[in-house]
Amino acid sequence: MVIVGSDQHGIFQLRQHLSNEFQTNDFGRLRYFLGIEVAQSKDDIVSTQRKYAMIILEETCLLNAKSVDTPMYPNVKLLPNQGEPLSGLRRYMRLVEKLNYLTVTRPNISFAVSVANQFLRFMPRTHECFNYDSKIHQRCSRKMPHLSR
Repeated sequence: MVIVGSDQHGIFQLRQHLSNEFQTNDFGRLRYFLGIEVAQSKDDIVSTQRKYAMIILEETCLLNAKSVDTPMYPNVKLLPNQGEPLSGLRRYMRLVEKLNYLTVTRPNISFAVSVANQFLRFMPRTHECFNYDSKIHQRCSRKMPHLSR
């Protein structure tokens, strides 16, 4: 359980109550939780999945990819059963799962990831592809060898 708040007395009381009712451990200030890095200051709490995003970029061989401002071309019409199905579907499905989790701290990629989910089985190689880190642009028509391994 993660307890967050500005009322230190209230937090102390809650921790005391929980320790009286249950066997608990206090691990101190939160730094890392379920793949989310947490930085705390006196006034703010900032969460990021930078390390997780970097792992995804490394796994997909996109660490050096060119960045763009939008995670997906606007007004792209994707249609099921159009074009050749993407090879390496299991690997692609796993990537989409990882991207879904990445939207926890990066809501700006939510639309592109939802499109990838909708067309998971039908996404042809000729369609424009979403960006893995919301700043990276990659065309699926380049064969994407890292997805077909």
